[in-house]
Amino acid sequence: MDTSTVTLRMRDVTAALGVAAEYNKPLNRIRLQKFVYLMDAVTVVFRALPPSEGHYTFKHGPFDPAVQNAVDSLAFRGLVSIIALQKTEEGTVFADYTLSEAGHHFFRKMTDSDATASRITVAREVAERVNRLGWSRLRELVYAEPTFLKARAGGFGRRLVTYKGREVSTGRLLQIITRALSTQGIQPSRDIVLDAYFEYLDEYARRPHQTPEGQE
Repeated sequence: MDTSTVTLRMRDVTAALGVAAEYNKPLNRIRLQKFVYLMDAVTVVFRALPPSEGHYTFKHGPFDPAVQNAVDSLAFRGLVSIIALQKTEEGTVFADYTLSEAGHHFFRKMTDSDATASRITVAREVAERVNRLGWSRLRELVYAEPTFLKARAGGFGRRLVTYKGREVSTGRLLQIITRALSTQGIQPSRDIVLDAYFEYLDEYARRPHQTPEGQE
C-alpha cells in the first residue's frame, strides 16, 4: 500500500477522532470507517476530492484498509488510545479508539495548519449532522448513501467512488439537491446543501429493511 495514502488517512483518522471527542464519542473500527466514508462522500462540497485509493464494499459496510493501517500507526506512535478492548467468542476483537493527550495536541496543531484544517472542517460538518440525527444511526446513514447502496448488491470488493456526478453517487445526489434548491429560489450554500443531503439519508434510512441487521 502506498505510504502517502496511509499518511493522508492518518490525517483523516486524527480529524475524525478529534472531532468525535468534541461530542464525547469514541469510535470503534467499524464506526471509524463509516465516519471517514461520510467525510469522503461530502468532500466534493468543499471543492476537493477524497484520496484516490478509497473505500470498497465489505461485510460491515464501506472499508478502506488504509484507515485501519492509519489508526494502527497512530496507536503505535502513542497518538491514539485503544479502550474497551473486547473479544467475541468467534475471535473478533472490538475496540474503541480515542486520541491520547499527545493525539489531542497533534489535532490542535492540525487545526492551525492550512494543509489540514480544511479536513477538520469536513469532519466537523459531518459530526454536527450525525450528532443531530443520533450517533447510534451512523450505520443507517452510511447504508443509505447512494454510492454504497448501489454497489453493495454486487458483493464485496467493489470500489466506491462517491464523487462521480454522472452515476448513482453522492456527487450526483448533491448536484440534484443544488439544482432543486436553485429552482426554488434558495441560495444553495454549503450548509443548506449538507443539511438537505443528510435529511435525505435520514429519510431513506427510515424506510423498512434498508439496513442489514447486526452490522455497525
